[in-house]
Amino acid sequence: MNFLLVTPFGDIEPFLALGTALRAAGHGATLVAESRHQTVAAQAQLAFASLPNSEIGPGAHGTTTATDEVQELEMLYRQLAPCLGEFLRTTLARLPEHDVLVYSRVFPFLHGAARQAGRKSAALVFCPGTVPSVEKGPEHSPPVPAWAPKFYRHHRNTRSWMAEQNSLDEVVNHATASTLKSLGLEPFAGFLFNPADRALVAISSALFPPLGPWPKKYAGTGFLRWDAPVDEHTADLAPVVKSEQTGQPLPVIALESLKEDLPGLLAIWPRAAPLVVLAPDAGVVADPQRPEILFVHEVPRELLFSLATVVIHDGGPGATAAALHAGRPQIIIPQRTDQFHWARATEKLGVTKILPGAGWAAALPAAIAEVLRDITLPRRAVECATLIRAENGAALAVRELEKL
Repeated sequence: MNFLLVTPFGDIEPFLALGTALRAAGHGATLVAESRHQTVAAQAQLAFASLPNSEIGPGAHGTTTATDEVQELEMLYRQLAPCLGEFLRTTLARLPEHDVLVYSRVFPFLHGAARQAGRKSAALVFCPGTVPSVEKGPEHSPPVPAWAPKFYRHHRNTRSWMAEQNSLDEVVNHATASTLKSLGLEPFAGFLFNPADRALVAISSALFPPLGPWPKKYAGTGFLRWDAPVDEHTADLAPVVKSEQTGQPLPVIALESLKEDLPGLLAIWPRAAPLVVLAPDAGVVADPQRPEILFVHEVPRELLFSLATVVIHDGGPGATAAALHAGRPQIIIPQRTDQFHWARATEKLGVTKILPGAGWAAALPAAIAEVLRDITLPRRAVECATLIRAENGAALAVRELEKL
């Protein structure tokens, strides 16, 4: 089978992991992504189709807070608009050569594109709190009273999920209808219950078991973890390794939506205290010309995080998964719906301290000191890493895709 993996922006690692696993199982895989990802696609030995690089996607949200998935989807689709036509045309041009189209669930209109071309489709889901369940409604919906009978609870929760789906479908169609029509594609319906022929929840079931049965099209796989090869790009890790070997605490910052506040942190950062900044996530920040503050660029997050004493990020699913796999305590500064979910979920696991977005830079040094004093956070982080390293989410995802 030949698989077309498309991601116009967002975390690239799950698609690299899946493509690598598909190739290992004897399948073909082509990645459609921004041209800046061509190098890592070659590392994963994937065929590649290029989209133009852009400044859009999750890292461009700035400090705008999305309090629910509808708002977050609206922001994403406003930013998708400039490249939607080219994204679709590139995908449609490649689709006849492939059997299955794979994409993030936030682009569910691709289900119709695959169906119209006579191909199967699969959607990747990166936030378990957005998977419909009769046992629990959407996070912002009123809870069903505990005394309510089971049939009533299930009925109410299902109705809440259907109302949520209607709102999400409206966002997708408002943003894509004219482009879909120009390409001969139908409007979309079914964001939550019918996003693809198969929906793969790329989340560790060992750490985040389902609260109840999922819709029949959904299946859990575990995190899609890409073991990046060590090559010339990982030379950036050499100064980090040297700093780690001094035995001093080594915080690592990997920020997206809060990057504009980073200069304020660097201005107050204690002299001689090591700090590592992952520059692709942090954006372009002026080098403070201090040898103890290291900027790294083209390095795999999990390798970098494994050298950290504590990982500071804003709670995106990719950064959270990498920190969990690395077995390091986290400080999360959430701004958007999925980030708030992951902040709360990992706090519940006992591996995370949450900081509010307002004034985080001034509060971070004290928060790091608090984490370093806590003996429970690093122990729990190692325990969680041990559990999820036993999972092979990419291999399980391949088995699910082979059923299509």
